[in-house]
Amino acid sequence: MSSEINRHFFLWIKEHCPYCVKAQAFLSEKKIPFTIHVVDDKPELLVEVQKNVGVPWKTVPLIIEQQANGKRKFVGGYTDLQEYLEISNG
Repeated sequence: MSSEINRHFFLWIKEHCPYCVKAQAFLSEKKIPFTIHVVDDKPELLVEVQKNVGVPWKTVPLIIEQQANGKRKFVGGYTDLQEYLEISNG
């Protein structure tokens, strides 16, 4: 069985952000489940998540992985997601 089964990603996005669209398409293509939080009308939600990730991250998408052990891991943005999945599956 694939290790992808235990993965789940959370994406904080803006609807017309091209990198947000690419991140969603990438995860869909890989058949990895994800949850989207649209922050166009909720800037305070994005600010709260940015504070909680523990690194200065000011752009969208903001991507976090829910790991099988229940912990959450900050991934970054779209290109970080690509690299992260390449490394963790390599």
